[in-house]
Amino acid sequence: MQIRLKSISRSKSSKKWNLNGLKNVTMRDTFQNRVTQHLINSRVEDIDEVDQIWKNLRECINDVATEICGNDFDKKKQKWMTEDILRVMEERQSYKNSTTNEGKTKYQELKSKVQMLCRKAKDRYFEDKCLELEMLDKTHSQKLYDKVKELQPRKHRVMHQIKDKNEKLLQSKTEIVERWAEYVEELYEDNRGDIDIEDPINEKYLIGENEVKEVIDNLPKGKATGEDNIPAELLQCMGESGLHIMTKLINKIYNVGYIPDDFRKRTFIPIPKITKALTAVIIIQLH
Repeated sequence: MQIRLKSISRSKSSKKWNLNGLKNVTMRDTFQNRVTQHLINSRVEDIDEVDQIWKNLRECINDVATEICGNDFDKKKQKWMTEDILRVMEERQSYKNSTTNEGKTKYQELKSKVQMLCRKAKDRYFEDKCLELEMLDKTHSQKLYDKVKELQPRKHRVMHQIKDKNEKLLQSKTEIVERWAEYVEELYEDNRGDIDIEDPINEKYLIGENEVKEVIDNLPKGKATGEDNIPAELLQCMGESGLHIMTKLINKIYNVGYIPDDFRKRTFIPIPKITKALTAVIIIQLH
């Protein structure tokens, strides 16, 4: 297992699905029907190779989600943002790659307008907050401290050192990476022995569709996606055909001991739950 420290860029993000439509019964049924038809057309039922089963199922869900759900536009990232600003920003974006003089001029005009609107909205927001704080101060309200905290920038806790098994303090980057590698290897150690991936005789389907469905139904909603960009909401709406293929995939993985590449790609973020935490503990979202 190879582990390296990675700087996470906040500017890039995977596309988000507009999942609100799936709350509608008609759209949910349409999504399930499209998934079923897609799986039939791609003949996933006849595939036995683990990677290929997962690849077809993943592409099926993503393709249908693109068709039915569409992408969700980024919501306002600042509290002082207004719908008017977002509308002008969206209009500005349409002229960003324009090659005509008229388009370039329009882009610059909208860019200046966005900056002006943002400046005014931000000033107005903080003026209102200051007035609110003054009123709370005059009434000696306990809410004053909560409101002050809302305006304070969030502090990012960074873990620069960690302890090994013997409680020795590690400080060098190499030692810390090696400790995380050791921790992860122990966490995901498989003691079942070697199984021939190509030997179908050893297959024993032990996990039923009802068990897989129960796990999928209990997945928390609104969570970040993994490498596959498939949230729990899409898995919960893929219908009986998707559930059947997923159950087949899970049993294949369990029986042959082989995990698809997507399942093995994870971004590990060490989060100190208390100030100056030094013990290696990983909090990770698995899909």
